This record gives sequence, C-alpha cells and structure tokens, in this order.
Amino acid sequence: MSRDTVFSASLGDVTTAKAGDPESAARTPARSSVREEHRRLTRRRVMNAAMECFGRKGYGTTTVEEIVAAAGVARGTFYLHFENKLEVVRALTLELEPGLGSIYEELDELLVKGSYDDVRAWMARALAWFDTHRTMILAWQELGIIEPTFVGMPPFLSADHMPRYLAQWSVSQRERARLRVALLVHQMTRGFLLAHVRQQLPVDDEVLVDTLTDLWISALKPPEPTEPTG
Repeated sequence: MSRDTVFSASLGDVTTAKAGDPESAARTPARSSVREEHRRLTRRRVMNAAMECFGRKGYGTTTVEEIVAAAGVARGTFYLHFENKLEVVRALTLELEPGLGSIYEELDELLVKGSYDDVRAWMARALAWFDTHRTMILAWQELGIIEPTFVGMPPFLSADHMPRYLAQWSVSQRERARLRVALLVHQMTRGFLLAHVRQQLPVDDEVLVDTLTDLWISALKPPEPTEPTG
C-alpha cells in the first residue's frame, strides 16, 4: 500500500500517514497545536523569568544565563525564542502597550471635557499603573541610557493617543504640544522613581499627585488659537 509523507509546516517534522486516512490526517494538526502551545508556554516562562531577574538585579546586570536558570530551560531554548535579552524586553513592552495607550486615551478625553478633579484622579491612576509595572519602568529607564536606540516607554508616542488634545493646537504648534507631553511623562516617571522606588523624595503621595496635576494642567493648556487648527 502506498504511503504519503505529511509535513508539519510549523516545525518541519516529518510523519507518515496512510494515503486517504482521515484519522491520521486529523492527528497531524492536533500534534502541531500541542507543539505550538508548548512553544508558547516556554516563551512565557522565559519572559516571566526575565521579569523576575530584572526585578531582582535590574536589566543591565542580568545575564541570559540567569534568565535560563530561573526559567528552567536550556540556553539554546532561550535563543529559539529571543535573539538577546533586549528582545525579551521588547516582547514584554508590546504586552504593556495597549494598557499604556489607554491611559493616555483617557487623559485625552479629560483634557477636553474633564474637571481638575478628573485629571487629578487620572494622575493617581497613572502613578498606580507605574507602581504595578515598576520593574518595566526601571528597565526602560536603564535602556534609555545603555540602549539609546530602544524605545521602551515611548513618551513621544504618548501624544499619538491624544488626538482631541492635539486638535486644540494649531498645525504649526502641534510638535510643541507633543514635546510638552513627552517632557511631562519624563517628569512624572522621574517623580515616581524618586518617591516610590529610590526613596529620595520624601513626599506624601497626595502632595505628589496634587503637584503633578497642577504642573500637567498648566503645561498642557493650549495657547489661544491664532491660526486654523484643522
């Protein structure tokens, strides 16, 4: 009886099945699905281990060897998923981008029709998000120094989530508006790190939120329009 060779496209595995055997053909996608799930779980394990190491030692001093040891995988397995530890940070950053983007989308709405109290509540939530993700905040800060080409927490891209706010600025002034948002994000990040991580800014949380809110509202106030804003 003739036999057909069935190739698994995902991994290049070769299995044999009887020609026209529907049960054998059905098993091949199932095996591929199991392998893909195993691959996904291994990748996840490496990413979680990297986060654990970054939180304990920081990005710069963490080695690939430490990550694979924490993940319980071989060094070769790491390189099947990531080119280097920077690529791990890129993957972790991609996971956080939707949540980070939604933060600035909310601010975009509040700056147009919200009150001072609304913006203050937003500031408190933004700092809470920073606290939840402090390991990545610190990794981004390190990468900003040792990997200048890496865009981790992209302050200049934050304004991309704020179209209604930008629309209040004239076309020629919108780059200034973007710069203001970027500098304020850096300021907020710095304030969070000094107060909550390095303990170098002994200030009550309420005072920190109030002060940052005042600074943001003042700095983000658009100028009186002198030319079309369309």
